[in-house]
Amino acid sequence: MTPKEKATQVADQCKVVAALGKAIAEVYGDYDRMIRNDDDELLSTDRIGARSAELMETLGDILNGMDAATDDDAWMKPIMERAHAMWLVEFKKVGPLL
Repeated sequence: MTPKEKATQVADQCKVVAALGKAIAEVYGDYDRMIRNDDDELLSTDRIGARSAELMETLGDILNGMDAATDDDAWMKPIMERAHAMWLVEFKKVGPLL
């Protein structure tokens, strides 16, 4: 693989990661709106709560590893702590998010 081919592959991978991240954001944004509007009779808040707690931990770890977390993310800490208590997610006590 030439350096140019390798760079193209890496750029393509970045595009996929961005698209996947956007799709996750859109789905969970929809969940947020539906639950807040009491339009959630078909949704399992327990399932979504547990899964979103896991995703918060995973995505937080990824962003911490990229040094992308900032002081502006402090509002997330109490939400993540409550999720930990409610769904027993094993949060790691590292990085600026926690």
